[in-house]
Amino acid sequence: MGSDEPITENTAILYNHRSSSYDEIAEARRKEILELPDTVEDLVEGTVYYVSAKGNDENDGRTKETAWRTPARVSASAEGFEEGDVILFERGGVYRGSVLLTSGVSYGAYGEGPKPCIYGSLQNYANKELWQSTDKENVWKLQVGEMSDIGNIVFDHGKKCGMKRLENTIKKDFDFFHDEEEGALYLYLTTGNPGEVYEDIEVCSNDHIMNGLKLISAHDILIENLCLKYTGAHGISFQNDTRKITVQGCEIGYIGGSMLTGQDVRYGNGFEVVDNCDTITVKDNWVYQCYDAGITHQSSYQPGCMQQNITFADNLIEYCNYNIEYYVSNEKGTIKNTVYENNILRFAGYGFGSVNRIGSDTSVVSNICCYVRSMPSSDFVIRNNVMDSPSRYHTTIGCPNDTENNLGPVIEGNTYIQQGNEVALILDGGARRTLWADSQESLEEMIRQIDRAPASITYE
Repeated sequence: MGSDEPITENTAILYNHRSSSYDEIAEARRKEILELPDTVEDLVEGTVYYVSAKGNDENDGRTKETAWRTPARVSASAEGFEEGDVILFERGGVYRGSVLLTSGVSYGAYGEGPKPCIYGSLQNYANKELWQSTDKENVWKLQVGEMSDIGNIVFDHGKKCGMKRLENTIKKDFDFFHDEEEGALYLYLTTGNPGEVYEDIEVCSNDHIMNGLKLISAHDILIENLCLKYTGAHGISFQNDTRKITVQGCEIGYIGGSMLTGQDVRYGNGFEVVDNCDTITVKDNWVYQCYDAGITHQSSYQPGCMQQNITFADNLIEYCNYNIEYYVSNEKGTIKNTVYENNILRFAGYGFGSVNRIGSDTSVVSNICCYVRSMPSSDFVIRNNVMDSPSRYHTTIGCPNDTENNLGPVIEGNTYIQQGNEVALILDGGARRTLWADSQESLEEMIRQIDRAPASITYE
């Protein structure tokens, strides 16, 4: 049975590893993010609550010596927190479960060592006693009780991922089926009992790790220096009328794959805010291996949606189906005063979520995606980012640099590294048009149709 210790290696590359000329710089940026200092404790205006791997949920949580133990204890107290309170997780610890967020409260880290890890998976299932053989050859059974729709299984922190099936017709290694009525998970594996073959098995159910969806008009929340991994839903999620949210210095990985409620489609984003929002800052984070988007602001297509004062900056985002995703309703929806800058966006479409999709395809997979739609916008700029080697497109933005009609962002000053021949999808006369390149010269020509002043263009 494996231990529950934080993993400090680069687990983004364990599943479907890619490489480019930007590897060294990206790795340096990853290490910078992992070493960012803690600042939340300095912002205290109310009460500090501590959570430690050595704590006990029967404690009061108000000192390091009387720390709580689990995210469940934090969630149980969520309604009692007041604006200005701070929740701190001790570094070097692994905490399993999800956290209900409270407006006006900050969440961060204290102590020494790796960022505190909050895992959506309720335990490490690498225990041979948990897995039972069945009457079907190579099919193993795990009792999961009332666990909600399992979207992924992660083996040894990403060396392998499960292949979700919607019917119990599993036939090859890592195929799995979740029978919710029976409360059982079935996994196909030819190499033996999963609990003996692997040291770590994370089962990712349909639960958000940092959950702001139960808040009405969530506001003034800071999330800093936490490692959030292994869920079938979202890493961090907010809904309508959210304002003044900051996420910084976090590691968010192996997110998503569960079924979206009431729809025959899988989902899961590292960070998501839906519908009206104001003053959203996501910066200095390392986000990877998300089923859908690494980070996104989007609407549910309600008319009149206003998303404004959004900053996505200085993030390293890689191996997501869409590294950044955005959209609003075309009917009176608007994106205003928004900037994506200095992000490193790599290998979109190569993660587990692109390899194994049900209910959606990879036709618009890209570093930055808005599904080739015109999007009403003003003061929306995408600048000084690195767009590195997606499996398909750098952008699937309908109307880049449409300053006359304000139907798309200004795109300028970005660096492009190209390994395939699909460059971008745009709108031309209302129809989709694919930009292709098979040489340095043709790539430069195509990039200048989406970026009005590119910093660098490299065809590898």
